[in-house]
Amino acid sequence: MITIPKKLLKRLESDSAWDSYVKALAIKLDNILNGQPVFFREYTFHGVKHVNRLLELIGRLIPTATLKKLTGKDIGILISSVLLHDIGMFIQNEGLQKLIYGKYNGTKTDDLDKMTWKELWEEYLDTVDRYSSQRLIEIFGTSEPIKAPPEDMSNLTDREYMVYGEFLRRQHHRLAHEITTGVFMGSNDVNLFEDIGIDKQERDLIGLIARSHGIELRETEAYLRKNYASVDKPNNVSVMFLMCVLRLADYLDAGEQRAPKENHDLQNQKSSISYREWRWNQAIKYDNFSWNNEKECLEISAYPEDNIIFIKVKSWLEALQAELDTCWAVISENYKNLKLSIHRIESNVTNPDSMQSFQKDFSTKEAKLKVNTDILKLLIQPLYGNDPSYGVRELIQNAVDSCRERKEIENRRGNAYEGKVHINIDTENKTFTITDNGIGMNENVILNYYLTAGSSYRYSENWMKDFIVDKKAKINRTGKFGVGVLSTFLIGEKAQVQTRHIDDSRGYEFSMSLEESEINLMRADRETGTTITIGLSDKNIEFFKDDRGIVYFGEVEWGDWYHFTEPEVKYFINGNEVYKIKVFVPDCKDGYDDWFALDSPDYKSYRWQYRKYFGEYRYCNGITIPKVYVSSFGAECGLSVPIPSFSIVDYDCNLEINLARSEILEIPDKSNLIMEIYKLYIAKLISLDWENTTEDLFTKGFDPFAESGYIYDIGKIKENSFIFLNHSYTVFQPALISKSGINEAMFVWYKEFHSHLLFDLITLSKINMPVCFAYTKNKRENWDTYNSIIKEHVFDHSMSYRGIYNADLIFNNFWSDVKDSEMIEQELDYYFRPGYYKKTIEHPYCRYSTSPSQCEAIIEKLNATPDIFPIIAEYAIKFENKLENNLFLKLIDEYLGDDIWIPFDMEERKKKFPKAFKELKKYML
Repeated sequence: MITIPKKLLKRLESDSAWDSYVKALAIKLDNILNGQPVFFREYTFHGVKHVNRLLELIGRLIPTATLKKLTGKDIGILISSVLLHDIGMFIQNEGLQKLIYGKYNGTKTDDLDKMTWKELWEEYLDTVDRYSSQRLIEIFGTSEPIKAPPEDMSNLTDREYMVYGEFLRRQHHRLAHEITTGVFMGSNDVNLFEDIGIDKQERDLIGLIARSHGIELRETEAYLRKNYASVDKPNNVSVMFLMCVLRLADYLDAGEQRAPKENHDLQNQKSSISYREWRWNQAIKYDNFSWNNEKECLEISAYPEDNIIFIKVKSWLEALQAELDTCWAVISENYKNLKLSIHRIESNVTNPDSMQSFQKDFSTKEAKLKVNTDILKLLIQPLYGNDPSYGVRELIQNAVDSCRERKEIENRRGNAYEGKVHINIDTENKTFTITDNGIGMNENVILNYYLTAGSSYRYSENWMKDFIVDKKAKINRTGKFGVGVLSTFLIGEKAQVQTRHIDDSRGYEFSMSLEESEINLMRADRETGTTITIGLSDKNIEFFKDDRGIVYFGEVEWGDWYHFTEPEVKYFINGNEVYKIKVFVPDCKDGYDDWFALDSPDYKSYRWQYRKYFGEYRYCNGITIPKVYVSSFGAECGLSVPIPSFSIVDYDCNLEINLARSEILEIPDKSNLIMEIYKLYIAKLISLDWENTTEDLFTKGFDPFAESGYIYDIGKIKENSFIFLNHSYTVFQPALISKSGINEAMFVWYKEFHSHLLFDLITLSKINMPVCFAYTKNKRENWDTYNSIIKEHVFDHSMSYRGIYNADLIFNNFWSDVKDSEMIEQELDYYFRPGYYKKTIEHPYCRYSTSPSQCEAIIEKLNATPDIFPIIAEYAIKFENKLENNLFLKLIDEYLGDDIWIPFDMEERKKKFPKAFKELKKYML
């Protein structure tokens, strides 16, 4: 039952009227406050126990000297406010239905409220509809979006009760005011002050004091001035002082008696906020409160068991002191003779000396993901496409960087060290674990960098102090954007982290997930380094077990990310090693002769090549970067070339990449790289071995990048076809053709490869016109085939995306404006019969014809027939260089000079191009 402390009761009884009013009100409220608050099943106690504790605390907060200055009416109004301050939380289904949907939904208190209850409810639904998943889970237990609960409250689900309850919690202080001045809503509305002689204004002041515990204290001042023309003593009541006492008492009612552990253990709480409220209250014992009236100090001892509860208790104590300071300021402004018994709060939780005892077991600083977790989820999809392999990549990257940092520290200290990173998939326990023996993380790194998306420790002052010398990094900085923690959740929803920094005697351990923002950072004993264990879904278990076979462009196997030899990275499934790295790429060391070095001021090391095995990737600090924004480059410099593979050691994060580190956004040191690739092109062109040639040289043409597995074409225009003249060769490439001095050429298409016939043709002395060959395996030629051959091999302005060359057909150009393909096939049967080449064409589809003198020489020499050589044609070649900076042409001038025809004889080549053979030797075949 409601019990009034003797100290207050004695003062109340000095006013017989208010003594009777308050006792009558207490009898009416006793049954209500002992009932079940149906909308607050998971909350700490707000009933009679809470009221009795507040009355006891009020007796403590009001010194005897001040109590004597208060009237019986003051005490009566204060006790009535305490009895009613949480009354709104005890409203039942019928009462809330009337408040939101029924007869009271249009009510509000003028000068205090801007919205009616109906408007408040609509605003609330709109607010919770925009809640993050994290916030929904904290309040309602699941991330399921909020739907408006039914107006009929007779059969609500647990979650619907929670939705209504959260609304009521936010407004219960306002409701207390309205119930005090009106009725307690229910199936039968009850006027709690019926037959009690408290007038309307006194009820309003009681309600206002009750309301004040849920709003800013000074928000009431304007209301008092307007309605009572007084702030300090409206109706001769010390209202502001009474508000302060109630607010402080409500703050101070914390402890295990308000959240008994036995009750907590029986509850299956869904709201994590409620769960934490119960837990931190259990860390406090009210019986240990020490009231030191001489020092005007309250000493509160608390014994939190972990980091989260410690932070909660500390926050509560800090808020309590702030409230105490505000109350003293308000009381001093309004009352000369009234005061509180305490001025400050002291605690072992806030005292720096006593805090050290807690630091043995856990961190005493707040640890949490410092970004909205819905934003984290939105970032993961566009960054990584929900591909778990990117999660592996980021974890490996962090682990490798950590090993490099430790190696630098150990080297300075004269200690031997070998970095190791091991990954293990445990399919039985469904876990992914990565362990490294790197530098580890201390409290500062965990709190301010690892758990803070967008904050990279490798740009912090502490990191730069350790690893920057003369504004240059001493080791790699792979992590650039500080988003690596996001990738953890590509592998699983929850992760357990254990870590110890090289200079710490003990480490830390904590769990994290996207659904829980708060992190419980506990101390732990372990070796230097970091271990991260992530729970795997069944889907991801299969992902890691699956052998996906062919990996397409832009894809990377989950165990194929790291390609430096140091530190050691190994992969295991159920303890058995898998994905042994077969290909290592250059770091800063020598010993990679098949990679070409590029001297670049932006990078510690820059090596490039056209790879000799399947797949073309680029590497930064040993980590694979699957994509590049273009497949070729250099067109603006005279020759478009495929992007090579390259391995870059980047100490200062100069490489331009996207946020996910999956795509290169700008070719590093582009101009220098293009120049070197052009040199490689020239070097391989002049070092071809014609004596040991194969069919490929004719069927595929010249491809200096063949080791990449990429046949170099631009659209359907082959710029790599050989063209021959007088025991020499070059390629049908605009810059080279422009320097060759030729203005016409002969094209020969053949269906069967006969090397002796082709070489006879190349060396034919009667032919003084350049000859180019094309090959097709089609057995039955038709108009479409011939048309495609012409389009593929003849430079036509409409087909050139750069628009820098053109060609006019001299002979056999008869398929423009063709509409009847069947008729054309009949014509082809006629025109390509033996002896056809000796005739002058007279046909409506022919735009031009000429006497084929050179063709006659070929036919006579080879006894050529359409079965082997279905088409032999002559073309005029026109070239116009429209490039302002044709770097390729300048290099041709430098290394080949004006005569670009390359002799078949190797010794003749060396004499003809001495500078090229001397300076480009490293690129030659």
